[in-house]
Amino acid sequence: MRLARERGRRSSRIDGEAEAEGLIDPESRSPPPLASESLPRDLREYLAALPAARREALILHHVLDHSIPEVAELTGVSPNTVKDRLLAAREALRRLIRRDSLISPSRPRRSA
Repeated sequence: MRLARERGRRSSRIDGEAEAEGLIDPESRSPPPLASESLPRDLREYLAALPAARREALILHHVLDHSIPEVAELTGVSPNTVKDRLLAAREALRRLIRRDSLISPSRPRRSA
C-alpha cells in the first residue's frame, strides 16, 4: 500500500521538486526497500483474506488516498464505520503477517 501511495505522490510532483531532485547525484541514491519484499506472502493474498468491506475501505483510504469522509460517501456508511473497518483491517493484516512470519521464518521472501 505504501508503494502505491509513493508512486501516486511521485507522479503528482510539481516541476520545482523534479528540478531539485536533479541536483542530487543519482549514483549516491539507492532505492528504498519495498515493503512487500519483507512479506512472507504476496500482499494480494493477505488482502484477499480480509472481508470485502474491510478490504474496500483499506484500499480506498491507503492506496487510492481518499479521506475518511470520502470513503464513507463512496461506500455508503458513516465515517465512524470506515474508521472501525480500517482499524480492524490493519489489525487483521498485522496478525496474518505475524502468523506467517512465525510459521515459516526461514522461507524465502517473495517480491512483488
